[in-house]
Amino acid sequence: MLKGLAGDLSGAGDVCHVIKDFSQCLAAQYLLPGENVMFSLQSTKEEFTFTNHALFKIHGSNSTTTRKLTERFDYRHEIIKYVQFETAGLVDRDCEIKFKIGGKSVSIDVAKAEQADALDFYKVLELLSRKQLSNNHTLMKSDEKEAKSPNIKSEKPVTLRVENLTRNVNADHLREIFGKFGIVIRVEIAVPRGKASAIVAFATQKDADSAKDHMHDGWLDGNKLRVLPDVKKPEENQRSNGSNTKRTHRL
Repeated sequence: MLKGLAGDLSGAGDVCHVIKDFSQCLAAQYLLPGENVMFSLQSTKEEFTFTNHALFKIHGSNSTTTRKLTERFDYRHEIIKYVQFETAGLVDRDCEIKFKIGGKSVSIDVAKAEQADALDFYKVLELLSRKQLSNNHTLMKSDEKEAKSPNIKSEKPVTLRVENLTRNVNADHLREIFGKFGIVIRVEIAVPRGKASAIVAFATQKDADSAKDHMHDGWLDGNKLRVLPDVKKPEENQRSNGSNTKRTHRL
């Protein structure tokens, strides 16, 4: 605690160091299935962890508090812009990485002794930013072309059944997780007496296949998932056909 207080008073509590052992990252407990830490920077006050899917910013009001706020910025939805790197001067104790993501300005102070690593991270963020902007531009062009084409038919949604869910998992969780593999149109959760299940509808067959390949037999909230095509059982079709026949008779 004394060390943390001293860091706050001197300003050292804001200076991050490169984390080599990712198991020591606070963000490790928030990772989604298929998500891995790429690099992490941590001070006594805050942590910046970059994964293959998102940036985690975890911070407290001071160095000694155990109450931390966790923010997640997914690269799929939040574009990194205006990446800058400020080197350490002769009397400085840190260099600085600056950028914007999700409309928020982020500034990471990195210890002067680790400036070479910080410079590598700056390059990674700059490349990621360029890739995001390129993908966004391509997507906009594709949407414009599709909107102008009179011959393009919309695909019927492709649904997957997700089984063995815990009751802690809600529709927003599933939309975020499965949204990494394509466009999710809707999520419906059923909670019977046993474990919960859900229907996740994708815009295309390709997106649904990708989600199934990655998520089947994966783990979520301590349970092993079953992700299967949502195909009606024969008896369900018979019941559906029977009810249609009865309605026809009445008419």
